[in-house]
Amino acid sequence: MKLKTVKIFASDIFDPTILITYILNDDKKKSLKKIRFWIREDKKEDFEIINFTNKLYYGIVEYTPTPKEKDIFRIYQELFSEKVWENYIETTNEVFDEKAIEIMPQPNFVEFHKDFMKDFVEKKMVDYTLENQIPLGSIETTKIEKEKENES
Repeated sequence: MKLKTVKIFASDIFDPTILITYILNDDKKKSLKKIRFWIREDKKEDFEIINFTNKLYYGIVEYTPTPKEKDIFRIYQELFSEKVWENYIETTNEVFDEKAIEIMPQPNFVEFHKDFMKDFVEKKMVDYTLENQIPLGSIETTKIEKEKENES
């Protein structure tokens, strides 16, 4: 059984930014049996990288009825052929079990899942709200100060 990895060098020429790992079925059409997406740890807060990975994920996994190996490369080219990014490298490793796809292919990567973008946006919204909220005590203090000014 072969575990294939596509290393995408998005905004980096030395280290891959996005990894796609997959195992194929034993059919002639090379349909995907299992697929996983990974983002480098230091880029998990980078909106452009998350958005890119999200589009790849949905294009391959959600919008393609029976995804095949060629769909990974077709969707990559369709979505991002005009990006000024380094190309990708494809590697193949022999594995003995399908569970090998669950192992992080390289250190310092986090798994990308279906709700990764949603979770990222919600976290940013919460952080923004917490940073920009007015403490309750300051509202009361402002009211009292205005009332004192009006009395004078």
